[in-house]
Amino acid sequence: AQPVSYLVLEKILTLYIQEMGGHICDKKVFDQLATELCGIERHGTATALKYFSTLGIVLHYPEVKGSRGSSFTAGLKDKIFIDPQWISKLASKFGTCKEPEPMVIKEWREVQTTGIMAWKLVDYFLNEDDIRVSEEERKPALTVLCLLDILCPKDGDIASLGEREMDFYVPGLLLKIFEDPCKWQSWTEDGGLPPPLVLAPV
Repeated sequence: AQPVSYLVLEKILTLYIQEMGGHICDKKVFDQLATELCGIERHGTATALKYFSTLGIVLHYPEVKGSRGSSFTAGLKDKIFIDPQWISKLASKFGTCKEPEPMVIKEWREVQTTGIMAWKLVDYFLNEDDIRVSEEERKPALTVLCLLDILCPKDGDIASLGEREMDFYVPGLLLKIFEDPCKWQSWTEDGGLPPPLVLAPV
């Protein structure tokens, strides 16, 4: 059975989202809420976090394996996504790339035909009212989108996500890379730049 302290912590996290207006919290904040407000021992916070993550109540990426794992881990290990539905909405924005307002229609047409999303369009999606991503949330949010292969920085610089303007490849819009589909997997794992792309509008 789920401990009462876990039920209390789940409620507190919901209130935290409502009161603070954020969707991501630092791990130290999670630990503080668990110990000070829920009576969970300090040594038990990691267990609580793993339990919540397993159930999908929160998202946490303490370690990402692979050749680029250290870059992803550095950006995510101390962050907890306390509103997984928000991440889903964010992913759908970039994954579907629905036609936006006229102010960024040029950039939208470009991504439809080249698979490359200019920073102006990225910034537009990050600022839409239903998902609005704060400045503090941008780095971990963009890092998760890249981890999920929804976006990939055009220059391969995972470490600088959210810290400067950059363009992105949108893998879902890339229809074919060479003749060998395994080369896409090789590129995403090794963090290099892609070879010439054969692209078509969606």
